[in-house]
Amino acid sequence: MTEPSPLTLDVAQEILPADDSYEALDGLRQAFVDAMRQVGADLARVVSYPVPAEVKTTLNLAFDLYLDLERADEIEERNRPRLEHPGFLPGGETIEVLNE
Repeated sequence: MTEPSPLTLDVAQEILPADDSYEALDGLRQAFVDAMRQVGADLARVVSYPVPAEVKTTLNLAFDLYLDLERADEIEERNRPRLEHPGFLPGGETIEVLNE
């Protein structure tokens, strides 16, 4: 037996008559979008970082970017499986890091 698909705002608006319920759902959608924009405004952003041609470790980069060696694991996880060796960055390529 297949499980029913979840009721989304889009589906609810399609099956409800165009009355107060429809308008309420449309207001809920806009309130949700506005709330997510406020929450997301202060979050770190993923940015591209061009790795220099010389060999650089994730520890070096974590210190250079964040002054925090413990964030080396974060850099590794964000860029798997592109890293051939978990501790070393691909020289001359672009990887993803957080901007803060």
